[in-house]
Amino acid sequence: MSKELIKPFLKGKIEAFCQLIAAGGKAQADCYLESHPGTVIRRSNAGATARTLLRRPEVAARIHEIRAPAVAAVRKKIKYDLEDAFEELEKAYSLALAQMDPKAMKAVTELKAKLAGLVIARSEKVEKPLDGATTEELLGLRDELRRKKAVEEAGEGVPLLRAVK
Repeated sequence: MSKELIKPFLKGKIEAFCQLIAAGGKAQADCYLESHPGTVIRRSNAGATARTLLRRPEVAARIHEIRAPAVAAVRKKIKYDLEDAFEELEKAYSLALAQMDPKAMKAVTELKAKLAGLVIARSEKVEKPLDGATTEELLGLRDELRRKKAVEEAGEGVPLLRAVK
């Protein structure tokens, strides 16, 4: 429905209801009761009436229209993309270079390569069948998997399959 048709239709109480709903923080029934002062209605009936109003396309469109600027502002505020990440990494690299810290320079370079998609995580497939493995070998494999999982959870290393426990 076009905005020209929405605005003239939503006058008075329904516009107030839309404003209260769009502002958030209140229950639908409370928004209905506050926007319709003097109306004698049970709270449960007010909630049902509010839900009925919210199903009307012109009411939903008006609420969306009221919220749109706030949503756009929040999206702009929290926007963080690949370009922002690379800018921050350039600053980090410059700082590492100024401090002559080769480990930090290497870490920044690796992270930039990962973000650019130049590094692909690989998994090694063990071709050895486990049917003939001894208990000691199986326990050793389990311990190795636990160690790798602990390293992964600490934020280092290549991700392991989640199914392995």
